[in-house]
Amino acid sequence: MRFRSPSLTELHAFAAVVETGNFSRAAVRLAVTQGAVSRAVLRLEARLGIDLFERGPSGVVPTAAGQDYYNSIHAAIAALEAAVPLKESTSSKQRLRVSAIPSLNMRWLVPRLPSLYAKHPGLDIVFKPYRKDDDFHREDVDCWIETRASASSRWPRHVQATYVIGKEIVPICHPSLKERIKSPADLLRFALLHHVNYPGNWALWCRAQGVEGRGLKLDAGFDLAPAPLGFDERGREVLAWLG
Repeated sequence: MRFRSPSLTELHAFAAVVETGNFSRAAVRLAVTQGAVSRAVLRLEARLGIDLFERGPSGVVPTAAGQDYYNSIHAAIAALEAAVPLKESTSSKQRLRVSAIPSLNMRWLVPRLPSLYAKHPGLDIVFKPYRKDDDFHREDVDCWIETRASASSRWPRHVQATYVIGKEIVPICHPSLKERIKSPADLLRFALLHHVNYPGNWALWCRAQGVEGRGLKLDAGFDLAPAPLGFDERGREVLAWLG
């Protein structure tokens, strides 16, 4: 038998938004992220082929079709909830499933986990596989740590984004070279490591420092953040790091 009805995840999210009048309050009620609620509602709208909410600066209200649909399903949802046998929860922890860029995960997030758990002892973080060009519709992830494609790009409509880190571009080098670098222009004497997805970072840094960037010599590129290892003196010692 092929089921035509939506999933309970979608129905619970829709009903919670109607009853609370707000995606954030619905997320609190369901103990999930606001993004998870938004994605579930978007899937439901796509499945039904109708707009369920009118979205505005002051919040969301059901459309006429959305209110009719809620009136049709809320009794069934209540009946399903009432049918669940009561038992004590075996864990009081809240699980947060995170997908993060591997280098940022390893070098920035993981070292901060002890302080995060100290502030939120009821939190249980589960790391999920990172996928490049993710569409942020995965049901196995609650929160992504991702880079924006460009300064002018916009996140998808169903994503609520918060800035974490990355607006500063800072050159780093092996300690053995520090005496040879006295000014920003001195970096142009070296071939420079660069992130293959952001090859223009060095030019941006040069403009900010008032340095003519035509002499830039980009050397090996990297995708994941490398450590500033000690290379030989042939000019691969300096690299840019977003962070």
